[in-house]
Amino acid sequence: MRIEALDMVNPEHTLRNLRAEISELDKFLENVQGKIDYLRISSMLDVPIRVVERDEERLATLKSELAHSGGKPVLHDLAPLLEKKVGLRFAYDERFREFKALKEKPLPQAGDRCPSCNHAHTEADAMAELSARRSRLLELHQECEALKEQRYQLAAEVEWCNSENAVATAVYEAERGNAIEAKQAEIDALSLIVAERTQKLRMAADLEQQHEVYGESVTERDEKKVDVQAVKNFMLQYAEMQVDYVNTFLNLARIQLFKYVGATGELTLDFTILYGEERTEYKSLSTSEKIRCSIEMAGLLNRLQNRSYPVYIDNAESIEDFDAPATQYFVASVVPKAALFSEIVA
Repeated sequence: MRIEALDMVNPEHTLRNLRAEISELDKFLENVQGKIDYLRISSMLDVPIRVVERDEERLATLKSELAHSGGKPVLHDLAPLLEKKVGLRFAYDERFREFKALKEKPLPQAGDRCPSCNHAHTEADAMAELSARRSRLLELHQECEALKEQRYQLAAEVEWCNSENAVATAVYEAERGNAIEAKQAEIDALSLIVAERTQKLRMAADLEQQHEVYGESVTERDEKKVDVQAVKNFMLQYAEMQVDYVNTFLNLARIQLFKYVGATGELTLDFTILYGEERTEYKSLSTSEKIRCSIEMAGLLNRLQNRSYPVYIDNAESIEDFDAPATQYFVASVVPKAALFSEIVA
């Protein structure tokens, strides 16, 4: 039984503590209910949960695309052209050096001897050497001019490629900048929406927790109310035992702690003094019955407190006889047209 877990040495103190705890729980429940009402309204989503999940996936995709948006435009590869340009320059320089060296080399004259074989050049040899040298110089000149022309064409091609690359890069940067700006704007707008919905989902989770707290607190309060009723029942039973004990010292008078409400038949607390075999309430007694009842109650108080207080009986003319109190008592009565006097009976 719950009564065994309660401090019943001082039940009134226990009852006050329980009522104070119930009052605190009622205030706490009121605050929790207010929070529940606020969270219920604030946590309501304006879209189905599938839309929330779709927007979160879209936001993650946009962020990933923005993070990997560092690609490059498709440009002309200049490396082969530049390599070819270097090759043409090398070929031109090689032929130009040969042309210059051949042009600066002295022509043999008739009678000159060859340094390597000591052969004496004839007039015909000199003419043949001159003709061969002219042919080679002309050939080298033509090759140099051809190489120069190729270099000019190659330079023009490189310049065209550079121009194309510059245009492509500018277009790419402009498009990329616009795309990034548009994507960032979408990310910002969607991030705000997702953040608001995330906050609402957190509130929804908090709402569930508050419902649990509310339910636990209601259970605790109801248990304490049961404890209060248990203490009250204990106090009533104890009072009944005391009243039953007290009533053993009474004759026709009785003390009653309960009464039934006539309309509902409900048993309610009530301290009532009854008298007579009919158990009439004190307020409905005649004057003589009230005097007799009061004499019994006065005797009861003296006996329970082990005292001998004197009893004063007024309006004695309204009663013919009564059981004399067990202690000293005074009787006052009205005798029509009689002078005021006092008399010691015993």
